[in-house]
Amino acid sequence: MSVVRTAEFWTNIGEKVGLITNKAAEDLVSADILTGHFNKLRGANDWEDCDKLFLMGRPMPRTSDIEWMMEALYWDRPDVTITRAEGRSYSSVAVPGKTPGQTFFFQPVSHPDEQVADQMRYVAESEVEQAIHRVRGVRRTADNPATVYLMAADVVPPVPVSSAVNISSFERSKSDLALSRGFYADNAADMAKAHPELWKDRKSFLNWRSRGGTHPLIDIFPKSMSTSSIRYQKSGPGQKAVDGWYFGDAATARPSVEAALGTQLKVMSISQTTTDDTPSVTAHESGSIPARASTDVMVSVAVADPFVSAIAHHDPDILAGGVLPEGVRDRVRETMHMAGHTQADLADIIGVSRPQLTNALAGRYGLSPGPAQRLESYLKAPPEPEQPRML
Repeated sequence: MSVVRTAEFWTNIGEKVGLITNKAAEDLVSADILTGHFNKLRGANDWEDCDKLFLMGRPMPRTSDIEWMMEALYWDRPDVTITRAEGRSYSSVAVPGKTPGQTFFFQPVSHPDEQVADQMRYVAESEVEQAIHRVRGVRRTADNPATVYLMAADVVPPVPVSSAVNISSFERSKSDLALSRGFYADNAADMAKAHPELWKDRKSFLNWRSRGGTHPLIDIFPKSMSTSSIRYQKSGPGQKAVDGWYFGDAATARPSVEAALGTQLKVMSISQTTTDDTPSVTAHESGSIPARASTDVMVSVAVADPFVSAIAHHDPDILAGGVLPEGVRDRVRETMHMAGHTQADLADIIGVSRPQLTNALAGRYGLSPGPAQRLESYLKAPPEPEQPRML
């Protein structure tokens, strides 16, 4: 999950990070991240010291449940008739930004019946508001600001918005996460050995790299913590020198790398790295890796209260065709999980066969323009899962 990976990255490099999501997704998050779920936030101070808080998704009962609720509420009002609707609809709302002259557009869930629409928005917005205020913005100053990322454009945030960004502008790659855990090198077999949760085997690493995987963006690692370039050679015949990076105390680099690789090193050299002197990485298996641009870094503005970055869901990576980037594929899986959809459900929604979707999510083949546009719409606002009503 790209959002969880990003949250873990910031935690590993010394920031205090929280993530609030739906209860079903909470168990997928690392134990080092302060997690919580909607509808169980009131009065909680667990996130009051967080530097970053990610809000992934939002609570939203099925449309039919809200309709039943409103019919029950107005059962003794013959002058009020609740209109039922098929599925969900969306309105467009302009919201003033934090900076004078800024305007952001959201598409909150709507309904042809005004009473139902108001209740749907209340359910979502009240919980989002509770989540945002877990960082206790009223107690903060310019010296300890907080950044709140709202990962839902179908709910109007109840606080001023500072910026609208694409998820890819701040999400971190697998290589960033690997280095934040201590060690990244340009060797497929070694990375599969050191980080099996990221790359299950050598082929997985090579496939990831051939689809645009890049080496870590050293600029985003804090200067106050040690990031070093390393070169090592494992013991044994035919072993070649491998280049990479180590994040942590340089004195512990060799034993840490040996522990990660499960073998002793014949030789290892290490030199301190700064953001002005990023070492080049020489690939020993399938070519060099292109560097990622430092413009991927989102700069947080120091403000007296937390600010929300509303995610712009229009994703040129999807509409461009071709193989879906890794971050997009991760977001599709996250959205499916939170919406309670299977791959068969999503295949039907975007109009492809299940094998076609499986290949697209594995990065083997791309999607044609029609399914790609429907996938973009799905990421923006997934439809309700088909579930039997509990009476």
